[in-house]
Amino acid sequence: MLTGPSPVTVALVRDGNAVRATVGARYTDEEKFFRGTFDGALRLCPPVPVASCPNAARFPVTQISPPTPGPAADGTVTAPFAIVSNDKLTFAKWTWRAAVDWDVAENRFLYASFETGFKSGGFFFSNDSRVFQPEQLDAVTLGSRNRLLDGRLQLDVEAFHWQYDDQQISTVARDSRGATNLITRNVGKATIRGIELDTRWLLNDATRIRLNAQYLDAVYDEFRYDVPGPAPPLTGCAVTPGGAVFRVDCSDKRAPYAPEWTINLTAERTFDLASRGRVMVATRLRYQTEVLTGLDFTPLEYQGSYTTLGASVTWTSRDKRLEIAAFGNNLTDEAVVANSFQHPFGSFVVGTLRAPRLFGLRLGVNY
Repeated sequence: MLTGPSPVTVALVRDGNAVRATVGARYTDEEKFFRGTFDGALRLCPPVPVASCPNAARFPVTQISPPTPGPAADGTVTAPFAIVSNDKLTFAKWTWRAAVDWDVAENRFLYASFETGFKSGGFFFSNDSRVFQPEQLDAVTLGSRNRLLDGRLQLDVEAFHWQYDDQQISTVARDSRGATNLITRNVGKATIRGIELDTRWLLNDATRIRLNAQYLDAVYDEFRYDVPGPAPPLTGCAVTPGGAVFRVDCSDKRAPYAPEWTINLTAERTFDLASRGRVMVATRLRYQTEVLTGLDFTPLEYQGSYTTLGASVTWTSRDKRLEIAAFGNNLTDEAVVANSFQHPFGSFVVGTLRAPRLFGLRLGVNY
């Protein structure tokens, strides 16, 4: 919701160069309901948390019906619980956008914009506070788009600065009564800024190169939250005891999923086979610096820098009705972590990986 519908645009033309100004606004009014029951059960080893039950049985993965409450032979006690919710909230906000772009020359123009964004808050099941606040964004963008060398070279550059207030992030966590669920927290303030270069160069009628590079600086300027005890959370952030809770401070930490450098390079070469159609050979290279893949800031959640390589060979018939392609992705067979989280029941990290080395064949028919 960064831009509003039906913007007003004013254009000023002088000596063939046009300057356009655009202004738009939007009002959002949302009413949200959260009604339902979250049923669960905890298997405890009394007295909590100092006792030890080495032979305690886990809940079966296929558990469907509620487990039997009360003490068991392994020394544990099963305690069922229910979280009942019947909440309603209203979120309202004006957002707006102002932009200017200037045709410097026939194949070059500059642009700048300032816009605000709003995402309403919501709810999640918890025995504690279960409301997260709206997310707000101020975004500044400056850029230039150019067509050079008689249109064979496209060179686009864009710089951006985003300021988040109460950015919403979701993670698996436990509440004060031990219930585990996906909860959403608000980051007090976050700053995301960077610059992106995108260029496409047609070396000749058969060879094309594309380069996309982005530098990103993303920091949580103000990010503090409380975690209920009795044990401190496993996190890479500063932790301070505070009565029945632990205060976690992740301020000044780099945000997750925000590598400092991302570079994508693609090269394509087309071979004309006359009446037999054409063949296009393409290679793709991606480089990414270290990135945090979770929200606990632990060492195991960091994915180191890596490089992947892909390639494809595509044959297209002369009438463009038939296409056959053979391709390979991640030819370097890099093990890349996509996302991860610190499990609330233990000291291990759960993560998912991107696809390994992959080969494929694709057939397409146009009619």
